[in-house]
Amino acid sequence: MLSAFDGAFAVGSIIAGSVVQKIATILREHNAPIVGLIAQALMFYLLSAIHVTLPAILMMAAMGFFNTVSLTVFMSSLQKRSGKLMRGAMSSARSLVTSILALTLIPYVSRVASVSLRHGIFIASCFCLVYGVASYILSRHYVFGSALLGADSRDEGTSSHELLSSGK
Repeated sequence: MLSAFDGAFAVGSIIAGSVVQKIATILREHNAPIVGLIAQALMFYLLSAIHVTLPAILMMAAMGFFNTVSLTVFMSSLQKRSGKLMRGAMSSARSLVTSILALTLIPYVSRVASVSLRHGIFIASCFCLVYGVASYILSRHYVFGSALLGADSRDEGTSSHELLSSGK
């Protein structure tokens, strides 16, 4: 069963990869990662509540889809906002923060999941939702202006479309 879940996640990711640019345009670049995070939180919640195989496989496909959307658009936006000299440092800082969060949150979720898988998945949903809501609040212009998720590219002529399609 685990391979069906992994395969569904991968299929969802592949599908998202082919439409992520369109989704970023429709949702606007600063909203797409937040929608992706909140959708992932919803999928985790549904996985904790629904224990039927076919819907669970479909939820894993949706989770793969939204994971790819949120990560791809966020990384593209981060690269677009960073000057050429800072791109590596920004990517390293993001990886460091991600590693620290994983180091602190995964053991907690694992401990809860060892008692109750349903509760562990629900806790993962809560963490994902908190991160999505925090991203939403911090991305609003009244908090940091346009600097957090909406600043223009520092490289003249580099559009969001070029970054999403080139993988810079």
